[in-house]
This record gives sequence, structure tokens and C-alpha cells, in this order.
Amino acid sequence: MSGDGVLRMVVWPTYVGVASAGVHDGNGLPAIVEPISDPVYERGQIVWTPVDDERQVIGRGRITCPPGEYTHFVYFQHPTDARLVGFTPMDHPVRFTEGVNVIDADPIINNDLQLSRRL
Repeated sequence: MSGDGVLRMVVWPTYVGVASAGVHDGNGLPAIVEPISDPVYERGQIVWTPVDDERQVIGRGRITCPPGEYTHFVYFQHPTDARLVGFTPMDHPVRFTEGVNVIDADPIINNDLQLSRRL
């Protein structure tokens, strides 16, 4: 059998969350620690919108999180599944000391997403 070519595509993640980065794992990736077991925490569903005559897609999502310090945005295809699609470091850490907190991740663009090598 032979083929006529190779089809490649990127499937944009559908959920965004936050995490703290710990010690690097054996693959050189940060050990991402997401507060998924906290009942306050909720990943935000990403709403993707085409712009620039539909040549680019920009997303946004609202994350609800407990107190803590967060250093990365993390991307998933499911609201609770642990299989990481990708991550990106925040420009600076965000720290919350009490209550229920909201982070609006807006905008999310292709360059923000560093695909996980674990896929």
C-alpha cells in the first residue's frame, strides 16, 4: 500500500486550567500540579473564535480556583480527565490567599500552547 501524502492537524484543546510547576520530570518537563481534587476548582471551557478573516483562532476560558500560587496554564480535552494536552507558563505567578477565585484566560492563541511531549 502507498499513500498520497500525510495529513497533519492540530486539535485545539477544549478546557483550560491552572497549575503550579514543581521539580522537572525525567523528560525535562515541569511536574505540573493542578488542584483538580479541590471542590472549588473548575477548568474553564475554551470558546474559540475566528479572527483576521478566519486565518487565526483566538480562545478564552474562565477558571475557578482555590487559594494557592499558580505558574502555568494547562490544557485538556475534558473538564476532569488528567491527560494533559499542553501547557504554557504564565508571564508571572498568580497568588490567591483566600476564598473562591476566578481567572479569565483571554486571549488564548496558538503560540500560547506548548504541546505535551507525553501525547
